Amino acid sequence: MEEQLQRVLPNYKNVEVVVIPGITHTNIRIFGDSKAGFDDFISDIFIYHRTQEISIARLNIKKESLLTTLLDVVSTYTFLPLNNSN
Repeated sequence: MEEQLQRVLPNYKNVEVVVIPGITHTNIRIFGDSKAGFDDFISDIFIYHRTQEISIARLNIKKESLLTTLLDVVSTYTFLPLNNSN
C-alpha cells in the first residue's frame, strides 16, 4: 500500500503507512511530507471488518483531491479481524 500511495501522491515525500489491527476495526494511519515544504498531512482511516466500511477519522489539511486519492487506494484492500484462537 505504501508504494502505491507514493506513486499516486507525487507531491509528497516520506509517505508512511502504519496499519494497526483491532478486533472490530483496522486503523490505517498515513503520513506524508509535502515536497513544497507546507501541507504535510496525517490521516486516520478506520475500516470496519464485518462490512469493510471505510471511515475517515482525521485528515489535517483541507484537500479534497488528497482525500479522494487516499480513499481510492485504501478501498482496494481487505482487512480481516484478528484470529484469536484459544
